[in-house]
Amino acid sequence: MAKNRVAPIKTITLPKLELMGAVIGARLADHICKNFPETFSEIQFWSDSQIVLSWLSSVKPQIQFIKNRIEEIKSLCGDNVWRYCPTKDNPADQLTRGITSEELQQNEIWFSGPKWLNSKEDWPTWNGNNVTSSVCTTMSENDDKIESMEKNQNVCIGIGEIIDIERYNSYRKLTRITAYVMRFATNCRATETERKKDLLRSDEIENAKFLWIRYTQGKIFSDEINCIDNSTKRKTLVRQLKLFLDEKQCSRCGGRRIDNATVGETVKFPYLLPAKDRLTHLIVLEAHENTLHSGINITLAYIQQTFWIPKLRQCVKSILMKCVTCRKVIGKSYPAPEIPPLPKERVQDATPFSVTGVDFTGALTTRNRHNEESKVYICLFTCAVTRAVHLELVYDLSEESFLLCFRRFVSRRPVPKIMMSDNALTFKAASNEISRLCNSRKVNENIQNYGIEWKFIPNRAPWFGGMWERMIGLTKTSLKKVLGRTHVNDETLRTVLTEIEATLNDRPVTYISTDIRDPEPLTPSHLIHG
Repeated sequence: MAKNRVAPIKTITLPKLELMGAVIGARLADHICKNFPETFSEIQFWSDSQIVLSWLSSVKPQIQFIKNRIEEIKSLCGDNVWRYCPTKDNPADQLTRGITSEELQQNEIWFSGPKWLNSKEDWPTWNGNNVTSSVCTTMSENDDKIESMEKNQNVCIGIGEIIDIERYNSYRKLTRITAYVMRFATNCRATETERKKDLLRSDEIENAKFLWIRYTQGKIFSDEINCIDNSTKRKTLVRQLKLFLDEKQCSRCGGRRIDNATVGETVKFPYLLPAKDRLTHLIVLEAHENTLHSGINITLAYIQQTFWIPKLRQCVKSILMKCVTCRKVIGKSYPAPEIPPLPKERVQDATPFSVTGVDFTGALTTRNRHNEESKVYICLFTCAVTRAVHLELVYDLSEESFLLCFRRFVSRRPVPKIMMSDNALTFKAASNEISRLCNSRKVNENIQNYGIEWKFIPNRAPWFGGMWERMIGLTKTSLKKVLGRTHVNDETLRTVLTEIEATLNDRPVTYISTDIRDPEPLTPSHLIHG
């Protein structure tokens, strides 16, 4: 009968793996003997590891890992002897190294064992005092050193190796989960009646907090903690903050000089924490939430009642800048993109209305002679260069009405070379009709007779039409101020539009100076009439 095991995931030394193989052999022999108690009168154990044989025959104390397995082997083997088998004659190597089925059928060592197995006179001998034994002793000493180093570095091996703090974004949640983990470990060692099954108590949560504080301090300030009791080689941080260890083995600061003040112990002697650590980040967030998302100063005052953190203001400021709740309430609005340069059509010297933008206002309500309400629209033409405007009253958004309006415009103003208008996909209501008009075949044919090039602004980019949208806004504002909610007839409305047009064209487009020596401000009317 044979048996093997896969090596553990955790990397261990080869001699320890050989020792674990000896444990498997001892367990296998014990299993066979229990099932066939009268079959075997004597049992011989063989191993090709001289280090394992040295451990089994040595009386020197070993590390816990080796000691536990040697005790198990001796309890299973009893008085049976362990002997040395050369590696080339060891059948167990066929299990660990692997062979093909054809090689296994012709393998005599696997089925019959070594040639010397049936002759005790030819059994190999091994001297436990040879050089291999000294190698065993050296390796055992190395294991002792490794275990000693692990004990000396137990400060860095703590709760952080069990719970991944990066998975949590709340200090309260972290401490409660840690308290539950500690309770589970305690319950595993306790009897059924002594186990705790109720809600977490405050002392359990406090112990969890101390556990994380000790772990973080040991990870970052291990050198400072080790030299606290050394009066001759104290580090600068220890001298400045007068660090000391309390009964919980946590490092605290004693340099505030308020020992006799009537305040809490944590205010007098706060706990030391590093500025750049995940635990500090969670504590700052917790303090910020407990102070109802207050500013930096209030959060600082709250934290310093319990903790002392170097460069705390910079730490708190950097964390609070990323608080989503605060940004939603007091954050600045999204900045507008940088304004691009104006198109070349708007900055080149040209006659008035050479480059013209056109747009319609929303519907306006008027009354006829029979006191019946009807809708009318304002068609606005604006020059891209001189910023002059021309207003026409139309009764609907049909093709015929727009063409008549355009004919009236070119009859009184210079014929444009380029016409610009909104795109159908960017506006509601009248913009859909405007697009239909401007894209219709009849309108395009009439426009081509004048030799005019029509351009549309891009889709979903209303800011491209800012030059006529601004004029539309001024026109509607003037109408509201003049007419208010009054519904006038067409003749009155046309008269008011003409006055508004004249007023807009007389507006100054340059800076108005109070100095009498400065020239008169420039207006669109000056450019239109020369």
